[in-house]
Formats: sequence, C-alpha cells, structure tokens
Amino acid sequence: MKRTIFSLLNLIRDINHHYFYLLIAFISINGLAQTKTDFFSLNYTIIPKGEFKDEVGEAQLSHLDLNCITPTIKLGTKSKINNILYYRFSQYDYNSFPTEDVLLPKNFHEIRYTILARQSISSNWEMLLVPKLAIRSDFEENISRKDLFPAVSTIFMRTSKRDNNMKWGFGVNYNNDLGKNSVIPILAFNYLSDKVRFNAIFPNNANLTFTSLKKVEYGFAFTTDATLVHVNTFESIDYVRTLNVHLNPTFSYNLTSNFWVNLKAGIVVRRKYDLYNTDFETPSDDFENKLKSSGFVQLGVSLRTKT
Repeated sequence: MKRTIFSLLNLIRDINHHYFYLLIAFISINGLAQTKTDFFSLNYTIIPKGEFKDEVGEAQLSHLDLNCITPTIKLGTKSKINNILYYRFSQYDYNSFPTEDVLLPKNFHEIRYTILARQSISSNWEMLLVPKLAIRSDFEENISRKDLFPAVSTIFMRTSKRDNNMKWGFGVNYNNDLGKNSVIPILAFNYLSDKVRFNAIFPNNANLTFTSLKKVEYGFAFTTDATLVHVNTFESIDYVRTLNVHLNPTFSYNLTSNFWVNLKAGIVVRRKYDLYNTDFETPSDDFENKLKSSGFVQLGVSLRTKT
C-alpha cells in the first residue's frame, strides 16, 4: 500500500496550482459587509515546498483565482441580491519521492456561482441567504454529478443599538467541502469605522484591517481553506480533500483611482492532502497525508467601489 501511495503521489509532479479559496463550510461575505467592496479581484498564491510528516517527499501548491461581484439588485425596499462568480486553478508540484511514477491528479479547477441575498427583517435584524453551486474537478473526463458541490448558508445579523458600526450574527451552513453533507454552525461579527474594520465568520475566517491612511490599509487575518475535489485519475480514488489554514498580516495599496494592489504573506499552520473513495472515506491510513507548516505569499490586484 505504501508503494501505491508513492505511485499516486508522484503523479502530482510538474503541477502548478491555483485553488479556490472561499470557505471551509460557507461563503465569506466580509467584503459585502463593508462600505466599499472589491467587486473584482485577481490573485496568485504560492505555498513553497513543504515536507510530509509521515512520508518521504515534498509538496508545493500554487493558486490562481478570479472573483467578480455583480452590481446590487434591489427587490423592493427590503431585499438586495448580488451574484458572485469565482474561478480557481490549483496546481501541485511534488518531488523527492522514492519512486519516479506518480498517480495523483496534477491540476484542479473550481468554477463557482453564488447568490448573496439580504432581507431586512426589522431596523436591527437582517437575514442573509447564501446558496452556492461549485464545479470542482481535474477535468480529465466530462463533467458529471460527482463534480457538483452544492452549499448554502443562512445567517441572521443584528445591528447593535448602542453602536451602528457593530453587527453580530449566527446561522448554519450546509456544505461539501471537508466531507459529504456537512452541517456547521456559524458565528459572524462585523465592525466598521473610519479607522478600523473587523470581519469574522467563525470557524472560517477573521480579518482585522486598519484604514486610517488614505491610500494604505494593513492588518491581520486567518483563513481556513478546505476543499473537496472530484478526480478521474485512478480507479480506487474519487476525491481529493485539501486543507490549508493560513495566518498572516495583510497589506493593500491604492495605486490609482479604484485600483488596489494587495499582499499577504504568512504561515500555513496546518496542511492536509487526503485521498477519498466514492464513500468519502480514505481506503487506508496510507491515503491520509499531513504536511509540515510552511510559509506562503499571495499577490493580487482588485477594483473597488468608491462608495
């Protein structure tokens, strides 16, 4: 079995990666909770080679992702809808394995369509409904139902009566990111002022950003990036599950008009790369792979609304 995993792992050689980053279990709505929104963004991320904890070998991961948020559609006085289009290309590069042949998928793709619907309930309460449908595959064969990964989140947000800049909320998410048909509770918190912005959707992400300077924003963030992908590379494996937990400072610079340059650099404190069969289970312990912590860098550009 060890030889099998080495064979599988050596196929992932010569891979470049971009992998879609949006949630462990649900979609991040941080940007839409702010006064200004990045309605278009393009990012490149690289996680340099890191060693496996229980195997001989190294793995490098790279992502290229694109996100677009369409203008807000108002339905009456209490309802608003945004459409979100997302694409991610991920590529792995493995080396230093004891065998030359690898049977793992090289390239991963994700195409995702999300609807963000906001319904005002009262002067202090708002409901957010976020259905999502993603196609995640290596595209080695025609798309099938195994490539479809639906998810939906429902969140109730309350505006503080003492401070209109503060919102908190709770909800639930159904997803197919870490496993099959997972249901996860959600806790959300948003705070916005002229000098600081804090957004958190636990357990997925949190962002603290200082905004006192006109053209510069900086802060700190953590993000849990978990993804389940259908692959067609070999018979015994149907899905690859990856998990990367990022912890990092952030920096953004307003180059001109509404054009921003964004930089993140930090550490991936937890990394996993597991192989699942059609029952969403690992055939044996040999198909569960943990990697040591490593650094990462993300460079991107975005277009931001001015109001």
